[in-house]
Amino acid sequence: MAIGDQAVYGERIDDLLPALMAVRRAMRRRSDGTWTASFELEPASGRPLRRALLRAEAERLLETADDTRPQQSECRSDGERRADAFMRVILAVCRAADRRP
Repeated sequence: MAIGDQAVYGERIDDLLPALMAVRRAMRRRSDGTWTASFELEPASGRPLRRALLRAEAERLLETADDTRPQQSECRSDGERRADAFMRVILAVCRAADRRP
């Protein structure tokens, strides 16, 4: 099976790559060392990424749903959870390509 035909969070990697590459092209490093990106995606490339991100975020929420102990993850903002989901998708794509980020 070709790498692009493999699924990550329910989406073919070939369907995710256009959006991921658009994000990469939009990234800029700030003077404080952090990174920022502002971009718009066409529906055809944005929908697969959005679905994968929703699944990744849901996966993380399910992992902590039954934990009754207070944890740092409970204090994560919506933006931080979305960033976590984005990293999960990126890492899953890298693992599928057998590359280390």
